[in-house]
Amino acid sequence: MTASIQPFWLFLAANGLVWLVVLGFLFYFLRRRREEPERFLRTPEAARFLGLSDRTLEKHRIFGTGPMYQKLGGRVVYRIKDLTAWANTGRRKSTTEMRIGGIPPIKRRNDPAGKGSGA
Repeated sequence: MTASIQPFWLFLAANGLVWLVVLGFLFYFLRRRREEPERFLRTPEAARFLGLSDRTLEKHRIFGTGPMYQKLGGRVVYRIKDLTAWANTGRRKSTTEMRIGGIPPIKRRNDPAGKGSGA
């Protein structure tokens, strides 16, 4: 009476690739399920997130110096990832570092009426 039962390790060796693929898909979908959906912030919330005023963030958007944004149904929204990436472009180790890239200050437009000239 010889049993034709294979040891467990032979079973795994013969079917290991199948189990590896099954476990890979299982872990992939479980990890993907835990990820939160992408979150969007409108201009007031995004400005608060960055510590700026709403108007400053709007000006950066108009001049093209602000974070990436998109429009959803006519509303301007920002991804948190984009806000963080934009804020990190201004990181410096010291005040003497050369300013290459970074967030430029907003320049005021020339006042054609001369009201802001102080005269």
